[in-house]
Parts: sequence; structure tokens; C-alpha cells
Amino acid sequence: MLRLRGWLAVVGWIAWLAMSVGVADFGTGLATTGARPSARPAPKTGSARLDGTVYDTESRPIAGIRLVLQPRAEADVTFETVTDAQGQYSLDRLAGGYYDLRLRWGDRTVVQVTVWLAHGRAHRVDFYIDGRRLKTDR
Repeated sequence: MLRLRGWLAVVGWIAWLAMSVGVADFGTGLATTGARPSARPAPKTGSARLDGTVYDTESRPIAGIRLVLQPRAEADVTFETVTDAQGQYSLDRLAGGYYDLRLRWGDRTVVQVTVWLAHGRAHRVDFYIDGRRLKTDR
């Protein structure tokens, strides 16, 4: 009997070690490959949507503006898109909450704002940028 207890203790320790290093998941009965999760967490997804158009001050659409959206609650996560030929952009499946939104032209930030996205809603934000800010070299 004492021998059996000792063996069960060793098996229990091995199982604990396997779960702690990510080799096995006894809760589901599935073994994993042992690969470590990436350092960057997966972004939270939701049902909020953000779209709009970027114009110059004469209401002409601007193509090639990069939008970088970063949730305030998740510092390691960013969403990016680029305006198309009609100056339009769209980001969907976003979680509700506050976001920092930057419009980038080349390596420069030309607009920076904070937006609130409500869960389950579509939001439209259009931007008007003074064309002189975009005239310098990218």
C-alpha cells in the first residue's frame, strides 16, 4: 500500500509538471505540441465596427493613409488598415471600449484622437486633413 502511494505521488507530480510547461491539458484530455504561446496576446474581438473616409480640406478623398487603432485596455494590441483609392477605411469585429486612433502618412502621425466604440454598434468617423501637412516627403 505504501508503495502504491509513493507511485501515485510521482505520477501526480509528473502530471503537474506536464500541465505547468504546456505539454498536456488534462482538463480536456488533449495533448498539446508544447509550443509556447506568443508574447503578444490575441486581441479581444467583438461586434463593434469603425469605418469612414479621409478627405483633404477640399473634400477630396486621400488614399494611402494608414490608420492605427490601439485599445486602451490592451497596450500590446493594434489594428491597422490603409485607406483605399476613395479614401475609405473599415475595421470590424472590435471589442467595445476606448481606442487611440492615429492616422499616419509615411512615418509621421498627422492626426491622433481617442474614440469610444460601443459594443454591437457601427461607428462612422470621417477625417479632414489639411493637405499642406501631407506635402512633405513621406
